[in-house]
Amino acid sequence: MERTVPAVSETNRLFSEDGYIVRQKYAGGFPYGAFGSDLNGCGWIAVYNLLHVFDASITPEQVHREMNEKLSYRGMRGTPMSLMRKTLAAHGLVFSLGRGREAALRLGTASRGGILRYWEGMEPHFVCYLRLSGDTYRFLNVNERNPEMTVDFARYLNERPSTPMIRIIALREAA
Repeated sequence: MERTVPAVSETNRLFSEDGYIVRQKYAGGFPYGAFGSDLNGCGWIAVYNLLHVFDASITPEQVHREMNEKLSYRGMRGTPMSLMRKTLAAHGLVFSLGRGREAALRLGTASRGGILRYWEGMEPHFVCYLRLSGDTYRFLNVNERNPEMTVDFARYLNERPSTPMIRIIALREAA
């Protein structure tokens, strides 16, 4: 199936050239709970990006709608990881969970992709990661300065200042 990719332009800077959401600051048009997704949408964005790898027909609107309808506390506490796990499982993805730097490194380097949660300054942040080849990974929606990064997994973790609070949802092969 051919992938439909939105054109990147001045009015559509939200997406990478291959259809991933990498610039959250342009997602304000997607209300998420009590806020716009430019402020607290990194959770559903990470889920969309991970699903986009495996299902070319999935749209940001579909994932946003699915998750926004089930979002607790009107998003005042961000996106619960339980909602992310349920959404990924509903789309047929099988994954492992981990807490802390060691678990993130172990599970992340053994997986083909997943979602990391860590603190970016004073706020939690979710990013999707995808294995490109060997030890090289692509991280999506990193921050405003670097919308995406391609580095090895350990280096990415080492560049995050507050990784003791890190959590990971790492894809694994279906049983």
